[in-house]
Amino acid sequence: MPYWLNSLLGMHLFPTVLVYFAFAPAALVLISDPSTQLPLGPWDALGVAGALSAVAIELVADEQLRKYRASGDYRTGGALRQGLWKYSRHPNYFGEVLFWLSMIPFAVPGGLLTQHPALVLTGPIMMAIFFRFSSWLMDVRSLERRPEYQKVVDEVSAMVPWWPKTR
Repeated sequence: MPYWLNSLLGMHLFPTVLVYFAFAPAALVLISDPSTQLPLGPWDALGVAGALSAVAIELVADEQLRKYRASGDYRTGGALRQGLWKYSRHPNYFGEVLFWLSMIPFAVPGGLLTQHPALVLTGPIMMAIFFRFSSWLMDVRSLERRPEYQKVVDEVSAMVPWWPKTR
């Protein structure tokens, strides 16, 4: 496959379509008739709390990774095991998945989840699958490049932050 076609389909079109469908639950709310929209309530609060938490997790994880990549341990093939990275091999991906799953609660109060379950659920779930697959690819790459990384795989949750296994 020529580079330009791979670039168009794999790096531009696919992610754009994925984001489009992942945002569908919130988009359905935004395009619905204002007269049919309910006042803000607990489901909206859950969606906002989830999205803000997700952004905070991504911000912290990305900053921790940025600092680690500037360290000597990174240059010598070490593996990040501090901060959020102690509890998840890919906390930044977890934050991304949490953000897109946080769109679902917005569709609950107005009945959009029951009216359009496939449209509300498919995008966020596909985003979760996409990032889980991406985290596996990153693990494969890190296992090839970082001698200590097998221990990380054995002890640390792939995405969802959890207490590390001790050996």
